[in-house]
Amino acid sequence: GSWLAQAFGWRMALLAVGLPGLLVAVIFKLFAREPARGLSEGGAEASELAIPTREALRILLANRTYRQIMFGGSVCAIATYGMGFWIPSFLIRNHHMPIQQVGFWWGLIFGVSGLIGAMLSGYLVDRLGRRDPRGILLIPVVSLLVAIPFQVVAINADSKILALAFFLVPTIVYNGWIAPMFMLSQSLVPVGVRA
Repeated sequence: GSWLAQAFGWRMALLAVGLPGLLVAVIFKLFAREPARGLSEGGAEASELAIPTREALRILLANRTYRQIMFGGSVCAIATYGMGFWIPSFLIRNHHMPIQQVGFWWGLIFGVSGLIGAMLSGYLVDRLGRRDPRGILLIPVVSLLVAIPFQVVAINADSKILALAFFLVPTIVYNGWIAPMFMLSQSLVPVGVRA
C-alpha cells in the first residue's frame, strides 16, 4: 500500500488494497456455508441458541459488568488504534521518512509486534483466569501503563531508528486489552447472545 501511495497517491493505494476485499466478500458469500449453531456448545438446547436480537440486546445492556467492559474496551481501542494510525504521519512529518519506508517499517513493527502482543495477552488471560478471573482485568491496565514511558521516549527521540525501536514495546502491549475484553464479554452472557 505504501509503495502504491508513493507512486500513485493514497487514493489509488486505498482502492488497490480495498478492491480485492470486495472480491473475497463476493466469493465468501457465494461459497461459504454457515455452520449449524450449537455444534461447539456442548449440547446447548435449541431454545438457548435462538434468542431474538431485541432480547439479546436487553440481556447485554442489563449486565453492568458487560457494559463496563465494553466501555473500557472502546476507550482502549480509541487510544491504541488512534496512536497506531497517527504514528506513520508522525514519522513522515518529524523524521522526514518517505511514505514507502514508513509503510515497510511501521507495517513490520505494527504487524509482528501486534501479533506477539495479542498472543501474549491471550496466554496471560489463560494463566491469570485460572487463578482469579479478576486478574484478567489487570492485563489491559498494566499493558497501557507500560506503553506510556516507551511512547514518550519514542515521540521525543531525535533519530528515526531510536523512535522505531522505542515504538516496539507500545505496539506489543497495545493489544493487551483485546483478549481480556473478548474472553470476559463472552463468559458473561448466555450462549445465544454471544454472537
